Amino acid sequence: QNIKTRVAHRITPGSAHRDKRNNLWVINLLDLLIRHNNKNHTRETLAWSKRRQGSAHRLAILLVWRNYMNGRREKVRSSPTPAMVKGLLDHRLTRTELLKERIFRTRCELPPRWAEYYDQRVETRAIERNRTHDLKLAY
Repeated sequence: QNIKTRVAHRITPGSAHRDKRNNLWVINLLDLLIRHNNKNHTRETLAWSKRRQGSAHRLAILLVWRNYMNGRREKVRSSPTPAMVKGLLDHRLTRTELLKERIFRTRCELPPRWAEYYDQRVETRAIERNRTHDLKLAY
């Protein structure tokens, strides 16, 4: 599989004001939300994730909250979620809807890398012995 992708490389100076006119606005906003919502991603903390697996799980929760539950405009109460704007949902996902039923891993497809994280097969290089818990009744 040989996929060619064109990338438009733009340079944004670090001294540029980080507002909506900045080319990096979207990623800067995501970085701010990650640091604000996940204590393990703040600059000076003792709560850092010991394993890549734990950090990835927290980011997956943030991904669901950000795209399916939280409106795009924080101050506008009826602001649509990104999933609503994209046409994936017609309403905000509630906690009850999110936790209503369990979706079994064997009944849905995941990208290969996501599957590694879901199955907890990702190793942390800094840990000498990456022990795994072999699930017997999970699937």
